[in-house]
Amino acid sequence: MSRLLAATLFSTVVVLASARAQQGASAPVTLQHRLESGQTFAWALEVEANVHQELGSDRIDSRMRFVLHFVANVTGSKDGVADVAHRIERVEAKADSKLAKIDFDSAVKGSDPGALKQLAALVGQTFVVAVDGSGRIDHVHPPKGLDPGAKDQLGGGDFDTLFSPWFMPLPKEPIAVGGSWEAQQKLLDPQFAGGGTVKVAHKLASITDGRAAIERTFQLPPAPQRQGLKFEVQKSTGSASFDVANGRMLESRMDLGAAVSRSVGSGRTTSGTSSVVLIARAEAVPQATTPAKVEPR
Repeated sequence: MSRLLAATLFSTVVVLASARAQQGASAPVTLQHRLESGQTFAWALEVEANVHQELGSDRIDSRMRFVLHFVANVTGSKDGVADVAHRIERVEAKADSKLAKIDFDSAVKGSDPGALKQLAALVGQTFVVAVDGSGRIDHVHPPKGLDPGAKDQLGGGDFDTLFSPWFMPLPKEPIAVGGSWEAQQKLLDPQFAGGGTVKVAHKLASITDGRAAIERTFQLPPAPQRQGLKFEVQKSTGSASFDVANGRMLESRMDLGAAVSRSVGSGRTTSGTSSVVLIARAEAVPQATTPAKVEPR
């Protein structure tokens, strides 16, 4: 092979390799929630909790799952903060434990909510969320006359925790694949983490067909120490899928897991595990939906 031909082939390989590298490189993209007045969208919040306990040869398992289906519409905005009215269209709840067995779906006529009747009563109620494009929730207005029992069954904390899984914190500046950012988020179950607000690390893992894949790590604080009680977090991760062009969350997920043990007297110890899976996912907007009514304040 002549030196000229060899040099030509080498140059061609270098050029092709450079082109491939440029094609694989990621230009920074803007990740923002699109909240224009008049927009309507639908999503669901699903929470599943499992507890497994062992005391000697006795084993106790408890399971709980509930789903809130929302139809939301943007009613207006001011100074970059949008008011998004969320009407609860449907409630699903299942519980299987020694204390209760419930299988409820508000879409099924005659379905019995049992001890979760306050939660079932939320169907048709409207929450108004004031939020900006970066996912920062300014405040949430609950429905007037909300039953305190319903608040307790929703976790007993701030109503921000119902909507922060959907309005995930996003970076204010454009970001490239591999980039990361941190944000604060309130958890739906503050007792699990020993506190309501935690730091969350995010990483833009990839963008495929206009969908951004985001990896998340929840930096949970140490659990409060109590005599005879040991609490150890085993898992605190999450993920999300975001439609870049339309500025809309497709799904976000949080997985928390912990091991718990405690002394119960006479030298006996009970041990077990608990897990919480929280998923916020996009849904099709019901064809017959009407905008949520916002009560005057």
